[in-house]
Amino acid sequence: MRTAILTTLIFILVAAAGCRNQTTSSVSDLVKQTVAEARKKTKLNVQIRLERNDFPTHEELALRKKLENEVEHEHIGTVLDAGSGNGYMDFTVEVDETVTTIPKIRAALNRAGVLDRASIKVIP
Repeated sequence: MRTAILTTLIFILVAAAGCRNQTTSSVSDLVKQTVAEARKKTKLNVQIRLERNDFPTHEELALRKKLENEVEHEHIGTVLDAGSGNGYMDFTVEVDETVTTIPKIRAALNRAGVLDRASIKVIP
């Protein structure tokens, strides 16, 4: 995906260089906007259903914290937020891409013994 974005950026730069009617400022703004779009990262919500329909126990919250630390320590992504509610706990991770990071998160959930109660969703 980054290759496509970079190819598009190069195309825009070449086209902009050929457009002599464009002002330098508008071409510069277009390049800045394209680079900013290319830098946006994907956010994933990792939600774990609890074994009972209640708020998480201290042990369950400790497990979530352990998973968050593993995600960051293994450079899978950056934890942005964490929460819980009646019957679930979750955390949000910012990642560079999803093709390799989702399997890594699933592996961490599996090691923690909660993969069968977990879901990973891409946040639009």
